[in-house]
Amino acid sequence: MVKKPDARAIVGQMAVPILPNDTAAEVFSKVVVAAELVLNETLPAIVSGSINIQKMDLTQGSYFGGRKPQDGIIDWKMMGARQIHNLVRAVSHPYPGAFSYTPRGKVVIWRTILAESQALFC
Repeated sequence: MVKKPDARAIVGQMAVPILPNDTAAEVFSKVVVAAELVLNETLPAIVSGSINIQKMDLTQGSYFGGRKPQDGIIDWKMMGARQIHNLVRAVSHPYPGAFSYTPRGKVVIWRTILAESQALFC
């Protein structure tokens, strides 16, 4: 183990498809299945010492400093529909959710669907 996340070598990996409406929980479930498959595939080589190790290229990624409660606030004036949709997906269960304040209090939004806008002609 090292202090910096994702700074060690890669011993196995698998792409996980993330669909346009997948939430954090749905992506996590896919990653768990992928991790089980990769572990099943690589464990014999790890145990025998014959695993092929790939060095991590830290220039190909970025770090997010951790979620703070204010990261879930929906800014209806500054964010477009796709940004709001992606925020809701990212901070949905198991996280505290995207939210907004109304005159009646805090409203938490757990799921959204993007709709194609259509011009109305009269």
